[in-house]
Amino acid sequence: MLTSVFSESPVGLLVLGSEDGERLRSCLFTTGRQGTKTPETSQRSHAPIFDQARDWLTRYFAGERPDPVELPLDPEGTAFQLSVWEVLAAIPYGETVTYGWVAERVGESRGKRTSARAVGGAVGANPLGIIIPCHRVIGANGSLTGFGGGLEAKVALLELEGVAMSRGARSEAIETPSKNGPDVLIATETPSEFSPDVLAAVTRHAKSDTACKAIRDRQELTS
Repeated sequence: MLTSVFSESPVGLLVLGSEDGERLRSCLFTTGRQGTKTPETSQRSHAPIFDQARDWLTRYFAGERPDPVELPLDPEGTAFQLSVWEVLAAIPYGETVTYGWVAERVGESRGKRTSARAVGGAVGANPLGIIIPCHRVIGANGSLTGFGGGLEAKVALLELEGVAMSRGARSEAIETPSKNGPDVLIATETPSEFSPDVLAAVTRHAKSDTACKAIRDRQELTS
């Protein structure tokens, strides 16, 4: 049974999970659009792995550079996801890489070509945020992309590590479009097909700055 406990952090409340009390299964954000629900603690909440993980995170946020290998990790995923997470864990502190770069590394280890899109899905499914540093993966054009803990958390983590964040990178940061969400809607419909009610509803549920801007631009055309 997975046991989950809380851990405070400068980027919001984190939820640590362990299946056996000895290895860390997850470190999840409660912030962002993919934030996990807060759990109930249990009698096993004082397992040593949680103290180890909290100590690791404390040192990280204090500006130290703890290595993921210092913790006994037990992420649950497919063989492909595990191969992606292994590459992520090796990204040096304070450096950023692209999804294409990760795809090349994964392809080399698996002996077959891997797409950046497939890698993006595995990066988004990373269950060990911060510890397996998916926040160090950015878009090919240097823009920030979707992050489970929210883009503010991603910026904070990168700045903590000394990564210079230009104003352009911040303003162009976008969330990964959902398959059937507002981002797809604004990309496939024409301005004349938007009624004021639809525009209002889509704006309320848009999941990215880019989506909201596009909606506003289309609204001006239809007004």
